[in-house]
Amino acid sequence: MSIVIPGKLLSSDRSAWDFGALVLSDHTIESRIPLQDAPKDDDTIILDSEECYLFPGYVSLMESLSEGCPLPQTQSNTSSASALGALRAFLSMRREKKVQQLYAGNVQKALFAGKTCICTVYGIEDYDTSIRDAIAAEEIPGPQILASNMAITMPEDPHSPSVCYKVKDAEEIAARVRKVARDDPDFIYIVAEYQGEHGFQMPKDMLRRGIATAHNLGYPVMVKAHSDDYLALLHILEADFIYPEQEGKSPWSNAAVLGMQDFMGDLQEGTLANLIAVTKNPLDNQGRFLSPEDLAPYIKYVVKEGAVYEPNA
Repeated sequence: MSIVIPGKLLSSDRSAWDFGALVLSDHTIESRIPLQDAPKDDDTIILDSEECYLFPGYVSLMESLSEGCPLPQTQSNTSSASALGALRAFLSMRREKKVQQLYAGNVQKALFAGKTCICTVYGIEDYDTSIRDAIAAEEIPGPQILASNMAITMPEDPHSPSVCYKVKDAEEIAARVRKVARDDPDFIYIVAEYQGEHGFQMPKDMLRRGIATAHNLGYPVMVKAHSDDYLALLHILEADFIYPEQEGKSPWSNAAVLGMQDFMGDLQEGTLANLIAVTKNPLDNQGRFLSPEDLAPYIKYVVKEGAVYEPNA
């Protein structure tokens, strides 16, 4: 079955809006066509969105799903037969259930704000990968997730959340990378805090050990290391991604950071059917994209991998 979504389509050079339609089939955009050429048969659904602007779903590079979540107490003495042990076990389960509920709510909010793909950082234990797998299994609605789970950092970093793994030497960072990898994340996130002429907060040999351990296990690495010369830093560290100094607002630029520009972040044939339909022009007077928060009240449809959601229904 095909889905046809009519509307004002962002032109291929991203400078104008052309009235037409997108034909979606099997999770992807099959074609861009004039509306009058849309198929009219029993196997085609035509959505009511002719007055909407259609453009790619947002790719969010840095999303923390753990904000507002209580830390789960998984180290409680659950085997104790004492009343205190039973109470600790009960409170631990209550906290974990609360975390699961908040994570599920956060991913639904992200999807309904037009974020069809998010890259998560500063997760709690294995909740990022668990929620990723639940979304992939269509158990709950949410964006496509690239999950990192717990971040790894130095004890002296005053800016990292308390849920990060704190490491002091090369052996410890290698052990923590192996621990994170056991939950099969999409990448390993290391907070190194490169500060230009002041160098790295994390010693280079230690950082390289963490990156090498992840690569040996088959996982890419994102390093939070502020620098204007990202490419040089990538080469020096042999890392895969550098935490962006400032997240871009255009879907294609953020998809390119992740190396995913060939199949998301645009409305071309063969790309994933990730898009939003809004009743407000998503470009400001300077031709820049408005933020998801600015556009959220105007979203009529969010389409993620061909599935249609109506946030305000």
